[in-house]
Amino acid sequence: MESPREERLLLPLTSAEALVLFNWLASVEDELLDTLPMPERQVLLRILGRLEKNLLEPYLPNYVELLAAARGRLECLTGDPLGQEVIKRG
Repeated sequence: MESPREERLLLPLTSAEALVLFNWLASVEDELLDTLPMPERQVLLRILGRLEKNLLEPYLPNYVELLAAARGRLECLTGDPLGQEVIKRG
């Protein structure tokens, strides 16, 4: 029996969200891979790979500063954590 082709899901992220997520996934990858079941491991590696492929910042000499700036932008946000209504604190 042939399985139906999986529908693609677009997950919009800001550049700051993508950078912070990439950094976190890269930092926990080794310890998580040993504990995750294979399907979850595959998803984690695919997301990490896609972020790595699409982000330039991790390869720039000022990556640490760019990451700090991205974290700062995210810390200034308040509102719906699902991103439906985000208000910037001033």
